[in-house]
Amino acid sequence: MASRRPPREGVCGAPSAPTALRQVPALHRAVPWRRGAVNLDLGGGPYDLATEHLARHGVTNVVVDPGWQSPAELARAMRRVTDGRVSTVTLANTLNVIRDAEARGRALQLAANALGPGGVLYVSVHEGDGTSRGRSTSRG
Repeated sequence: MASRRPPREGVCGAPSAPTALRQVPALHRAVPWRRGAVNLDLGGGPYDLATEHLARHGVTNVVVDPGWQSPAELARAMRRVTDGRVSTVTLANTLNVIRDAEARGRALQLAANALGPGGVLYVSVHEGDGTSRGRSTSRG
């Protein structure tokens, strides 16, 4: 059973609890995973479903999400993914919930710094209602 961590409010534009869906993101189901890979799941949220899914594919998934992790959890995860130590980075519907443009830039820079030579960044962004105007959804 997937565990859920409590949200930490106000950290880097952390999403509200209702926006965290208890499911494996479509992005994680679409990637052609390579056994032995290490993935940085940036903005991975409170559930372990994506980590469990990737483990079945032989992939180590390291979640970094300041909105859901304690400072100690975040520091442990960051030590595992810095300086080109990962094969892939996933940002599954993460950039669209980070309100601050500078914080979005820092997330992308973290992704770039984490990737090793030949590494791949996978990004999905929720398209919303197609108006290009941000607004709250029924989930927050």
